Amino acid sequence: MCAIWSVIADWVVAIAALLGAIAACLGVNTWKKQNEWQANRDLVQRLVIALGVYRSAVLSARRPVTDRETSVGDLDSDTVPDDVSDKGLYAAFVTRLKQIREARNELDGLFLETDAFWKPAIRSKFEAITKQEIDLTLGVDNLLNSLREDDPDTARGFAELIDERVLYDKLSDSDEFRAKFDKTLSDVHSYLAAKVGKLK
Repeated sequence: MCAIWSVIADWVVAIAALLGAIAACLGVNTWKKQNEWQANRDLVQRLVIALGVYRSAVLSARRPVTDRETSVGDLDSDTVPDDVSDKGLYAAFVTRLKQIREARNELDGLFLETDAFWKPAIRSKFEAITKQEIDLTLGVDNLLNSLREDDPDTARGFAELIDERVLYDKLSDSDEFRAKFDKTLSDVHSYLAAKVGKLK
């Protein structure tokens, strides 16, 4: 009879050890998922903030009226040439272009991080905005060249290259550039929300 109790006790201990091991594995798995979710949530949060800064920089570069938020004295002496016809306008657009580049650099760093962890990469969802940014940058560059150019014919040539639908915001809902830009950003935000939602 003692032998039977001994065998039963051994089985109970073995089953308890097995259940303990299973519980530990489940706990570690849950902990790993929570850590993964937290890392993704942090990355998404940083991306959303960077996207907001980027959107603000791009859309402020398209304001049709310069508020002269940057005086010529705030810029390096090399930034605004002496022969520029409208130094305030030139300084404002140089500052806005710089803000776009800084915001984009921050985004590109975060995109590198997402490339390493997420498939498909978010960068592919951002291609339409990248094209719009290039169009806007070219428009600003052409405007700056037209302001900097001494020869009226050359200045006029640069000015003719400017697509005003890209360079200037209509400040209305009918602005195609902003509508397309915001639609793509909305798709990116939906993708990011799904990234965090999947791991809950």
